[in-house]
Amino acid sequence: LSTSALQVAVQRNTPAYKQAVRIREQADESIDHLHQIIGVLHDASQPEPLDPAVASMDRLLERARANGMEINYVHEGKNAMDPVAGGTAALLHQVVQESLTNAAKYAPNQQVDIELDTRVNPTQVRISNSLEGQAPPVREAATGLKSLRRSLEAAGGMLQVNREAGRFELLARIPQASDRLSPKSTLASVKKGTRVLMIALPVIVVAAIAAGLYLLQDATYKATALNPANFQQLQVGMDREEVSEFVSAKGLDEPLPVINGPSTPPAAQCRYYAAKTGVLDLGSEMFRLCFAQDILVSADHLYPTY
Repeated sequence: LSTSALQVAVQRNTPAYKQAVRIREQADESIDHLHQIIGVLHDASQPEPLDPAVASMDRLLERARANGMEINYVHEGKNAMDPVAGGTAALLHQVVQESLTNAAKYAPNQQVDIELDTRVNPTQVRISNSLEGQAPPVREAATGLKSLRRSLEAAGGMLQVNREAGRFELLARIPQASDRLSPKSTLASVKKGTRVLMIALPVIVVAAIAAGLYLLQDATYKATALNPANFQQLQVGMDREEVSEFVSAKGLDEPLPVINGPSTPPAAQCRYYAAKTGVLDLGSEMFRLCFAQDILVSADHLYPTY
């Protein structure tokens, strides 16, 4: 803005004017580099800042005029900076500021026409200026209009840019919905959602782990456990079919390391079962059932050695 104001202040085709043009071009190159850096660092998932506290629109226009810009401002309707307008004021400030910045860069000697209509919803603002020569090229690294379009679309509005020979026009429509557009309410919602997520996520993880452990324990119980009440029903001399009425688990080939069982009966094959009353029984006692020629020859209650 300052270098563009210098261009306006000095006489054209003088060394001072050429120097001002050169300074502005160097500033533009520096801004392009910043745009590229911002493009790398920007998190697309984060909402655009819409803080209107920098200045009201009147102060924004006054500052631009003080820097030498010629601005024709026409406003029809209520005050767009009224607090009830909520985020409308913030977005409007952003639209006008970006438009004045572009006009100062590409058309420093041209009048900027701003037409604001707050009688309708959405609020409509049209900003245009004449161009010297061709319309400015579209720069891929530039983030100004891209950020502006994202902010408007996130609020339910729209941005239309017309680049034609001899004229540059920007048309923005901003919904007058304070709850939806308010940056503070949006930020509060984001923070609240983040807090809920921070609380809920560990709870969900713990619940998932607990559910997984329970399912694992249940599967282990069904495959290896023998209820003490059923064990009491077993008698030496029963055949396998009679035993199967009380024992449904397959059991284990070996006991737990903490179990020291008696020696295996001659010519017998033994299976080991966890002595558990239910899924949540975490005891280490075991039962041993030994069969010889499909006849139960031994039924032992084993205890850990610790």
